[in-house]
Amino acid sequence: MKKRVRQRIEIYNEYNNVYNRRFCDAILDNAKANEDKIRINQEADEVAKRVEKNVENQRTIIIAVGGVVLIIGTVLILRKV
Repeated sequence: MKKRVRQRIEIYNEYNNVYNRRFCDAILDNAKANEDKIRINQEADEVAKRVEKNVENQRTIIIAVGGVVLIIGTVLILRKV
């Protein structure tokens, strides 16, 4: 009788351990997925900031070059007149 009870307790404990492990794995996988998602969003924000800064620099250069071309064009027109 005690042997059967011990066997049943062992089987129950083994089942319980496997069940709990699988249950925790789902929670851990979800937590890992959330961490990865947060990290990816942070990296995307950093890339967006770098791109915006590059665009600002390009706009500044375009405006500066346009201003220089405008001044040179004005000087050339005034010399011909």
